[in-house]
Amino acid sequence: MAHWHNENPWKDHVVYVTLEELAECIAGGTITFFPSRQTAPLDVEYCLNRWHERGDKLDAYILPSPSGFHSVGVRYGPAGEDYFSPYARNQEKVIGLLQKYRVLNNK
Repeated sequence: MAHWHNENPWKDHVVYVTLEELAECIAGGTITFFPSRQTAPLDVEYCLNRWHERGDKLDAYILPSPSGFHSVGVRYGPAGEDYFSPYARNQEKVIGLLQKYRVLNNK
């Protein structure tokens, strides 16, 4: 269920996915914090914990691109700037998830 669909400027183009599955697409490698230069695993738990800092009403989506390099996003509020777009380095995972939800939603 999308909480912010009507406020999403890409609402006619996005494919909604679960937050957990989007986190699985983003997870991998490590993240480095500055200025301490400490690192932490960029895993599903880390992604979900950070994303939920924005609230409990989160819409996870994929914004397909004709180029094949799809954007992903999480909307957390009604204002235009109330979203973030994490870097999806593993486009194969994103493409697989996009295909899954296109089939489920007949898109």
